[in-house]
Amino acid sequence: MTTDKKNVKEATSSKKCQVIIELIRIDKDGNRSEPTIVNGNSWTKQAAQNVQMFFRDTDITAVKDTGAVSRVIDHNNIPRFDIKNTGGSVGVGIVIGMGATAADRDNFEVEDVIGEGSGLDQMNYGATAVAVPIGVTNGYRLIAQRTMTNNSALSIDVRELCVICRTDDTINVERNFLILRDVLGADFPVAAGESVLVKYNFDFKIS
Repeated sequence: MTTDKKNVKEATSSKKCQVIIELIRIDKDGNRSEPTIVNGNSWTKQAAQNVQMFFRDTDITAVKDTGAVSRVIDHNNIPRFDIKNTGGSVGVGIVIGMGATAADRDNFEVEDVIGEGSGLDQMNYGATAVAVPIGVTNGYRLIAQRTMTNNSALSIDVRELCVICRTDDTINVERNFLILRDVLGADFPVAAGESVLVKYNFDFKIS
């Protein structure tokens, strides 16, 4: 599932809507490793339901949030499919974990989340940033990325790569929904004092 030292531009696929994930290890001195490339695309049911709300301009029922509660998401509020956030939180945005269970379309939560902090199995999360789309061959690329730093005393093995979006329900309360979950074929270790940059490249192509 992963390919080391492969340029993301060279990733090949017949898919017109493709997700390519880069993992870049950053050492204590700021030196960056060659990216490990993951061909993603493990979209969940909640992703389709949020898009359905935009397409149909109607409330969507039975959308399971990250707390396993069935919600109704509201099209009458300003519609949101929001993953951008500030640092210091694992509620929304790019979130990583240690769970090894294979990705499934009905996943609704990170199996074993690496929490926010500097304790055991925790990292300090930076902001999830979303850039303006850029032109690529035969299409456009939307990039979202986040850096997590291991300030604990031990190495942490990353296995899950996830994206959580934020949407309002019918009582104007923000709810969080898992929309992407991919599982690496092997652990990606991040030593104490190191960081990992996780970059999602969403490609939309016409050929």
